[in-house]
Amino acid sequence: MKKTLLIITAIVFTTSITSGQHKWQKRFSKNSKPYRSEITYNFIASCIEGGAEVDYCSCLFDYIVKNMKEAEFLKEETKYLLQEEFSDEFFEVMSAARLECN
Repeated sequence: MKKTLLIITAIVFTTSITSGQHKWQKRFSKNSKPYRSEITYNFIASCIEGGAEVDYCSCLFDYIVKNMKEAEFLKEETKYLLQEEFSDEFFEVMSAARLECN
């Protein structure tokens, strides 16, 4: 899981800004519940190991939590583990998070 989150962090830094309507808003549900502490810790730790500042990593993760349920995030992680790719909608979430956190 830690390796996957490190890869997600790398994608965050290399993904180009996506323009246009946010398709992911139709697919992913807004979330009001926090993620389990293990997921939070792994994401933040991997992000920091990738060279980002704590505040930036926290902002990215907060954006993800606000816009995706934990199960949706884990589904994307599983997709990556099985197929070594993320959905276009997930890339859009990460691009929007980068915009908000810069």
